[in-house]
Amino acid sequence: PLDRDVARLPDKEKIADVKEGLGSRDNLRFIRYWWEVKVEDIMEEKRMSKYKKWAPFAKGSRSFFKDITLVVNWKNNGEEIKGYRDSRGRQLSRPQNESFYFCEGASWQCIVTNDKLSLSLLPNNIIFGDQARTIFTNSKNKLKTIIAYGNSRLASALFYLIDPLAHHRSVGCMALLPVLDLVNDSLLKKTEEAYDCLREWETGNEPSTQFIAPWILQVWRGFSPSLKPASGHPLACDFTWSDWPAAKEARGEG
Repeated sequence: PLDRDVARLPDKEKIADVKEGLGSRDNLRFIRYWWEVKVEDIMEEKRMSKYKKWAPFAKGSRSFFKDITLVVNWKNNGEEIKGYRDSRGRQLSRPQNESFYFCEGASWQCIVTNDKLSLSLLPNNIIFGDQARTIFTNSKNKLKTIIAYGNSRLASALFYLIDPLAHHRSVGCMALLPVLDLVNDSLLKKTEEAYDCLREWETGNEPSTQFIAPWILQVWRGFSPSLKPASGHPLACDFTWSDWPAAKEARGEG
């Protein structure tokens, strides 16, 4: 099983941790799109919560790559959201599995919209929500192999056998998904190529954290490797153009 602990099969090999993240219980109060706040107030890493208010926040998933367009109020390590209580003093928010916040993982699509599990790489320094349930491993290569496997028809078929009536893909069912603890070089490269190509595609999408210029202008002006995202978002700071043949073809490089 993907996570022996959640699956309650302690005699099996430990492959990954499958977790459910932060539930704000009041998105209008605590969550914004990144362009609704000052980009200077978005933290690059956990320690910055002392003097920056907003942390990148993952909600939902898409296959291989999903742009993180939301931010959550995490000032002073989530002081306000943790203090969200009802009139009887009962905590309403659910800051669960906090030790996994800001760690790299693989999120899956919680709400069933098609037969795909839609796993995507969740970068470091992001808080994952209860609708971006996430897999964590001790190896980045293992994580990427799980993403490739999780986006396959085989994984979708196996998950359907585990929970054929699912409307939400629960942590418990995902933990039962059979998987080999094996790093596959071919799957690893496919995951990296898909991630890089989809991330580069977002450079033409204006609301994206990776935005450079509209797609039509990129085609008209021609590609230049010096082009970089103009958003100023922390998640765009490490952007580089890839060398995959498919990416070069899409950019019009001869």
